[in-house]
Amino acid sequence: MLKESRNLYAESLVRHLGLATGPGAHAGRSLVVDALAGWGVDERGAVVADGSGLSRHTYLTARALVEVLARMYRDPYHRGPMLAALPVAGRDGTLRRRLIGTAAEGVARAKTGSMRRVRALAGYVDTADGEPVALAILANNFSAPAAEVTRVIDEAVAALAGFSRGTLAGGERARRAAGSPARGRLLPRIGTRALGNRERAPRRPRRGTARPGAPRSAASAQRPSVGPADCHGARNQGPAAADAGRCR
Repeated sequence: MLKESRNLYAESLVRHLGLATGPGAHAGRSLVVDALAGWGVDERGAVVADGSGLSRHTYLTARALVEVLARMYRDPYHRGPMLAALPVAGRDGTLRRRLIGTAAEGVARAKTGSMRRVRALAGYVDTADGEPVALAILANNFSAPAAEVTRVIDEAVAALAGFSRGTLAGGERARRAAGSPARGRLLPRIGTRALGNRERAPRRPRRGTARPGAPRSAASAQRPSVGPADCHGARNQGPAAADAGRCR
């Protein structure tokens, strides 16, 4: 379902939950909302109108997504299946042609999201020190070409993969994800959260890093130690997102 982004499967799963445990298919949405509340996710950060996320009335903040990802990662029962289900950068699923030749190839696992004037990416990436980080990047109502938005999102992920707490170079790569948009209004909403160090074998030398001359995002991709950032710098979103104070 996550590897190839099967929206029908996601919608069917939520409806089945409603039929199995509630009065009808639509009761599945309430189960999802209740589960998020039980995990401590702010109800203002998640409005669930459907199971697939295709509805224009479904809203999620970057913070809410990162909180869910952190919860799944820290639960030994869910971590393995969650990581296995996500596309791997440069390897398979909807990320098989993205981030190739960057520091994130093979070490970033994330779910893509796209509709007209909407691009998103949420998942995990290991830094140069082997530190796992949960990330969520959302871009709405942009006027730049969609390919440009996707490229900037990938630049941010590659910067996180190349980040090292022990070198100034790592901090500089992370800062390249912040700045002014090159063309149009490019204001992705970014959230990150460090998930703690874990024991792992030394990483192989990477084949490349994010290109230094690429356009930069107006949102700030924070260093992993800072914690989740919620919709930084977003002032040119659509009416629904502006009114509700949420991102899709």
